Amino acid sequence: MTIAAALSYEGGALLCSDTQYEEGASKTHGPKIGHFVCPGGRIGFAMAGNAAFATSAIQKASKRVRKAKPEHVLEELEDGLEAEYRRVVLAHPDHKSDWTLPYWFIISYWSASENKTWLFATQETTLRALHAGYECIGIGKDLATYLLAPSFVTGIQSEADALIIAAYMLARVKNSVSGCGGSSQLLVMRNDGTFELVDSFPLDRFAFNSGWYDFNARQLLIAATHRDLTTEQFEHHINILAASARHVRAAWQQDSDVKDKFIEHFRRKAEGLPNPTEGPQYPESTIGDLSHPPPLQG
Repeated sequence: MTIAAALSYEGGALLCSDTQYEEGASKTHGPKIGHFVCPGGRIGFAMAGNAAFATSAIQKASKRVRKAKPEHVLEELEDGLEAEYRRVVLAHPDHKSDWTLPYWFIISYWSASENKTWLFATQETTLRALHAGYECIGIGKDLATYLLAPSFVTGIQSEADALIIAAYMLARVKNSVSGCGGSSQLLVMRNDGTFELVDSFPLDRFAFNSGWYDFNARQLLIAATHRDLTTEQFEHHINILAASARHVRAAWQQDSDVKDKFIEHFRRKAEGLPNPTEGPQYPESTIGDLSHPPPLQG
């Protein structure tokens, strides 16, 4: 039970998802997005479907990819994912009747030689390039596709716009589709090679506040069809919608200011701490990295 999506924009690509997992009567939360370095670039992924099988598949495929030559990265990724899907899902005796077995990936691939980020998606044993600019997977994909499609009539120009559109879509899907929920995860992979796991708090708050704007916009659209409505009454609906837009903007600016103050506060607190690069060095943690299992699982 998932909603995950990929969006391309002028300067790179964005992966996003919810964090809710459901198994039987239990509900838990965890990451559905990850990334890892590969020869000649970086690979990001978002997954939907059977989480245990998908996690195992990306771990095994990433091992193959890390040993590949840069020009063979995508080929090795496709072969690794195909082999695991055949072994785990298609070889299962109930694969034609058990809907809990399948899983899907959306892949972002940044090439260092071309300074470009591409998007791909899996469907059973296949890996295909995405040319529409976006893709959605999981139980919430139909509503997510409906919400994202208008933004790609002309395309998304900036990263900031891509983040807002993704957050808005996730909020609407989590609010409307059973099985989707939790916080939002957003991974940005830019064409210049930088990447970032974006703090979703201000984006989630913005999406929540935008619900009132949606409601008032719908009311205005309905009011426009009422012949018995006076001009003054119709103008009142317009003013309500304008006030909703001002509220959304004010809430966004306030949340951004609070975030900036927290960052500055902790930066000042950290100024007196020792340099973390000095002293004993320890291996980088792999906690939360779905592509890199602990040593005992290797």
